[in-house]
Amino acid sequence: MPLSSEIQRISICVGICVALLSMSLESRPRRTAAQATATLEIIVSNTNDSGAGSFRNAVAQANASPGLDLIKFSIGTGVQRILIGPLGRIEITDSVEIDGASQPGSGTSPRIELSKNYVAADGGGTIRLMAGSCRIHGLRFVNFIQSSPDLYVIALEVQSDNNLIYGNVFGSEQGLDEPNDTAVEVTGNNNTIGGDGASDTNIFRKNYRGIHLSATNRNTIKGNLIVQNNLGLTDPGSFYSAGITTANDNGPQSNDGLQIVGNVISGAGDEGYGIKLSGTTNA
Repeated sequence: MPLSSEIQRISICVGICVALLSMSLESRPRRTAAQATATLEIIVSNTNDSGAGSFRNAVAQANASPGLDLIKFSIGTGVQRILIGPLGRIEITDSVEIDGASQPGSGTSPRIELSKNYVAADGGGTIRLMAGSCRIHGLRFVNFIQSSPDLYVIALEVQSDNNLIYGNVFGSEQGLDEPNDTAVEVTGNNNTIGGDGASDTNIFRKNYRGIHLSATNRNTIKGNLIVQNNLGLTDPGSFYSAGITTANDNGPQSNDGLQIVGNVISGAGDEGYGIKLSGTTNA
């Protein structure tokens, strides 16, 4: 066989192999950053508040494992509620992705619910995000309610930077649970709540206060659905009863560079606010 024909035959074979490999890679399911590079993958297998297979234990394992870890759920099928009990708040101190949508049967509505089931001594966040570069998605947060008139409870408290909070539900869609005091409070910088895609939307439904930012810089609230946060209260007391609020009550910063884009905010009522910005510049 002439040399030129042999080279042509080899070139054709190589081209076919490259094309087949490309098709194979494209057909594989896409993974998030943590799923692609996770140092440790941890499975939550029961609804207990502590012990092997619990959510609290999974967070503790992730905290003890340096680098970005991945927490997934496999608790039977359907909706599962995890009660955060007398052991108190759960603090996340190392980067992690918490993928609630990994629970079998998950679709457009979260199948993993986190709920407060203890009396807080000091209020504050029940899930406290202290590490940066985390992803929290596919969860429902309900019943994070005050234990006394002088305390208010935060479902998810974001104290760190560069986190993504998306595809979650804060509050009850059916009105069967108590409203959250504050669904999300942010004191860190460069965080994104929501996103561009339909699956990135956080739903805030029937919370006393949806999102509160305190003395932060360059956070983005984008593409969320925030409805019925006032609950028809005639005396909001110490609560703003609002969809989105800001305040400069935690330091010298002034919520500089805040972006609020493409959200749907409705139903705050006569005694509440859709958006209330205080101590904020360049929003």
